[in-house]
Amino acid sequence: MIRVALLLALAIFVYIGFSDYWPHLRQAVASVSPWHRSSDKTSRTEGAPAAQASENPQAKGAVPGVVRWAADSSLIALDCPHGLAGACCEALDGASPGLCGEATSLMGRANWNGVLDKRAAAGYLRFGAQAMPDEPTRRLALSGLAGRDDRGGFVLRRRAADRAWCEESRGCLGDRPSPASPLSDAKLERGADGAGTWVSPSPWVRASLPGRISAVDSVEGGVIVRLYHGYELYTTYGPLQPAPGVRPGAIVKTGSHLGDAPARGALHALAVRVRQAGRLLDPAVFWGMGGTRLSAVTAEDDTTGASTEGVEGAP
Repeated sequence: MIRVALLLALAIFVYIGFSDYWPHLRQAVASVSPWHRSSDKTSRTEGAPAAQASENPQAKGAVPGVVRWAADSSLIALDCPHGLAGACCEALDGASPGLCGEATSLMGRANWNGVLDKRAAAGYLRFGAQAMPDEPTRRLALSGLAGRDDRGGFVLRRRAADRAWCEESRGCLGDRPSPASPLSDAKLERGADGAGTWVSPSPWVRASLPGRISAVDSVEGGVIVRLYHGYELYTTYGPLQPAPGVRPGAIVKTGSHLGDAPARGALHALAVRVRQAGRLLDPAVFWGMGGTRLSAVTAEDDTTGASTEGVEGAP
């Protein structure tokens, strides 16, 4: 009888009060759990905003792959769970054409300069961009990049004083390697098809970035040379007369001799296309990031070290 009475009392307790006591019991257990302590520590780790967004994108209003705009449309932020992949690139270029190419070039420079590890390119990234001042088209320029790599969390920002990209604990990016003009003393003409034509007194064609020759295709008037630079970034030069040793698989550095551009009157002209993830990039934006002064507005012109404080969660 006593056992029956105890079981009956327990059943009544569960039915009436278990739902009230259970949350308190679960909280008490969680507070002493090693998993709970580990989670708290991670949330305070440097660079954690990107990691938190990966686990719960809704926590800071960050939905991966969706561009978040400031109220006045002058600032954006974008979270990319799988690095600068196709979907992320589409979102950046959808917000402002050429923005993906700028992000690709920035990550390439940061890797080459040792500021970021290679793992950063495939990890969780958060990009920020700002509208260019005094430009009626409201074109955006990259202003921040946050994420994690083998060395921990990082936040790259563009400084206001000299527009250099810097990470507080890792230093700033050097001037090289960055895109160099394919012809010396050249002027850039943008064609209707999106290609850039460089015109110069010199026929000497040089690689704009380090990389590997992925293809050399024979065409009327010479060959088309295609270089792969990593991060799905390709540059294509030609037609031109190839230099010795220009063949598929060859490794080139910035400034390596690729061949000679064909004559156009008293000058020489070379068509160059830049593609990232299959998309043709604006040549003025791409080469402008390397410090080459172009007649067209470039990604560096009039850019101050703008923040993205108007967009929640932006770097």
